[in-house]
Amino acid sequence: MEIEERGVAAGAVLAAARRAMGWSQIQAAHRLASVAAARGLAAANPASLKTQLSRWENGHTLPDEQYRGLLAELYDRDQHELGLVHEPAAAQADTLASRLAAAGAVDDDALGLLREQLDTARRLDRRLGAAAVLGSVRGQLTHLERTLAHTLAPTRRIKLAALLAETAGLAGALALDAGAAAQAWEHLEAAKGAAREAESPSLLGHALAEQAEVLLDIGEPDAAVQAVEHAEDIVSANAPPPLRAWLAARRAAALASADDTPGARDALAAADADVRLDLHYPALGYLELDVAAPHRWRGHALSALADPGAVDELQRGLDTGANGGAVREEAAALVDLVAALYAAGRPTEAAEQARLAGALAARIGSSRLRRRLQALPAATTS
Repeated sequence: MEIEERGVAAGAVLAAARRAMGWSQIQAAHRLASVAAARGLAAANPASLKTQLSRWENGHTLPDEQYRGLLAELYDRDQHELGLVHEPAAAQADTLASRLAAAGAVDDDALGLLREQLDTARRLDRRLGAAAVLGSVRGQLTHLERTLAHTLAPTRRIKLAALLAETAGLAGALALDAGAAAQAWEHLEAAKGAAREAESPSLLGHALAEQAEVLLDIGEPDAAVQAVEHAEDIVSANAPPPLRAWLAARRAAALASADDTPGARDALAAADADVRLDLHYPALGYLELDVAAPHRWRGHALSALADPGAVDELQRGLDTGANGGAVREEAAALVDLVAALYAAGRPTEAAEQARLAGALAARIGSSRLRRRLQALPAATTS
């Protein structure tokens, strides 16, 4: 391929990768400068990098070797995926052969280690939030996607696909928390595809419900309701009670955001009827519930409905989940509590909780929760 043609092709891929992250060119330029600084490499200032990004994306020129590596790290993709490395036909054949061999080496023991890696990321996320694990989860996702694409044995593909669906689902939730809604959607689309290959209605339903959360985040509550209802149809009445309860709670939140008060209350009742936190389902490792979960569910929906009972429900959830709950869920409950207190005419208490919520959201790197907090009345964040 001629240099000019390669530049145009690579530019289109680079632009698509940036848009998938939800970044403007200047935002990507600032992040690229930060990646370079973290690696101790000299790089142009963000304003100059924005010009360079524009030239690369328009196909006017190709990045040099240093920037190829930085771009690969920035977008969490390898240089081949970004179209930055051109290989002759013979080299491409060698690459394919090596990737098939690498995938073939992933046996049950290796799968077990990969699952342990995912479980470790989940535990770290529960304690430290997206800031601690987003990069490592993206790396694992890239590895699993490549491995699945080059795995030939049908039974092994099913196992890999299930692991990929869980990893992509976690990556989607982390990306959303970091404020990258477009990237979250992309990860969850990957989760849905992997769940279908794994022949797992539960994993597919989970990914759909997580996409509903993305839809709520961008102001599409009606579409979110449809997504959750589709998820419930897929998992059917045979799904484990915790999953049915979680889906009903997600439906309640979506209906509340869509101003359907009767529907939201019916969904909350369904969640209460199905919740069984005393039962252990090893296959639902991606769905970690605790004794505070029902309080958070009800409090979240009641807060969206401006129901006075939201304050007590959320406080119960925070008190019950103290010293053991997931830090992101605690932060989200605090943001809900701020809104509920303000709606209840208690601005002083709301401001106090807003300071706690803001500090916790900043600690875990949740730009999504910080944005939600900033959207509340100014009196709550003073």
